[in-house]
Amino acid sequence: FMETVYSRRQDELTEEWDQYERKIKDVYSWIKKSRATLESQQFKSRPLRDQHVYSEKTLADIMTQKTKITMSFEKLQV
Repeated sequence: FMETVYSRRQDELTEEWDQYERKIKDVYSWIKKSRATLESQQFKSRPLRDQHVYSEKTLADIMTQKTKITMSFEKLQV
């Protein structure tokens, strides 16, 4: 019985770890894309107002990404 409980818990932890790794990879990919956009010549040639709006949106998205990682990490700690 204990082996079954242990095995299930280990499977759950493995799945949670895999989800955490996927989130980290997704966020890393998002960071690379965002950085490339912000550093692109096309972005820099936009009016300052448009650059500012996009930067504000990116800041909001950063908080969303941070929340995703934090929630996923907290699952691992339980």
